[in-house]
Amino acid sequence: MFRLNRNVTLALALAVAFALNLAVQVQAAPAGDWNAVKARIESAKDYTLKYDYSSERGVLKFDYSVSLAGPRIRTEVLRGSSRNVGSVVVYDPSFAADKVRAKVGMGRITRGLDHPDVVGTPFFQPLFTMILNELKSYPTMKVAGSENVRGQQTTVYEFSGTSATEYRVWVNASHEMVRTEKKRAGKVIETRDFRQIRWNCNPKVGF
Repeated sequence: MFRLNRNVTLALALAVAFALNLAVQVQAAPAGDWNAVKARIESAKDYTLKYDYSSERGVLKFDYSVSLAGPRIRTEVLRGSSRNVGSVVVYDPSFAADKVRAKVGMGRITRGLDHPDVVGTPFFQPLFTMILNELKSYPTMKVAGSENVRGQQTTVYEFSGTSATEYRVWVNASHEMVRTEKKRAGKVIETRDFRQIRWNCNPKVGF
């Protein structure tokens, strides 16, 4: 049996310590970056954006604005949507905390928050907050890679839990969500694509 000299032993110890420290940093970095995404959303006073929503029911394109005080929310269905083009949905709890109002054509209607067209949507709850709440059901997070989305380099976060459903979120260098995707049993069942995000700009949230 041979012995390593003291210098070699010290060098090996330093190499092992460096490798362990690097591994800890690699594991911690995704959580730290994701915390920055949450902090940006939770510290905002308001925001506005355009986004496309795709599911088994078709494609909807929205102009979306929210003031977190309330919250008060305005959603307009844009051209290119499968249905309801031109409709505007407004949620203002000072008018009715349990209803949304919609301008459809020349008329206006109200819908309860438990209506099938309203429940589980961002018509009455801030969009990004809704997504963060959905992700609480997927406790396991990992970085699945990086991708270019509309000219932006993004980090892809993958969330999973005990069900067969997976949730992916694409985040740009400004810690903004630019895309989400939900899969069930390997099949994509829902996507959202976000663009033209503006923060703290006092957007219009009424009709």
